[in-house]
Amino acid sequence: MSQDAELDRWGSKYKDGMCDELIEMFSKGKTQAQFCAKHSIATDTFQKWRKSHKAFDKACELAHNKARDYYDEMRHENMLDPTVNWGTFNKMYSARFNVADKRTVRVKGLGKAKDEREMLKCLNKAVDEEELTPDEAQKLSSLIDISLKVKQTCELEDRIVTLENGQKT
Repeated sequence: MSQDAELDRWGSKYKDGMCDELIEMFSKGKTQAQFCAKHSIATDTFQKWRKSHKAFDKACELAHNKARDYYDEMRHENMLDPTVNWGTFNKMYSARFNVADKRTVRVKGLGKAKDEREMLKCLNKAVDEEELTPDEAQKLSSLIDISLKVKQTCELEDRIVTLENGQKT
């Protein structure tokens, strides 16, 4: 049984035709998030497909180059347009094309933050200072949210145990 057939048997939504669709979407300036949303998949699934399907991984590389070409052409066509906010355009361009996919992220003050609100402030500051991309900040804020939920669940479990022990005596 082929690898694609094996994955389809377990419910994968991946189809070979998605490679062409990905390239087409990126060549029109669309993003990975938009591709994932269109196919109702998580970004983790997208990355698994890249590892599992060599053709999809190659399509991703080509699509990335097509997207860069799209934005380079847009920059060239609108170079003299005074209505374009070039600061915003350059931040978006840099975040999309000039940041490695996997890198060690260090956020000033994050380890010293007393609570989740301070942690989020540190993330926002890091994005403003271009130390983090918005996508990286979103992923880190998701981790902060999960840790908060774990903390709340542990506290709730402790309260329940205390109540149960109180009823036994």
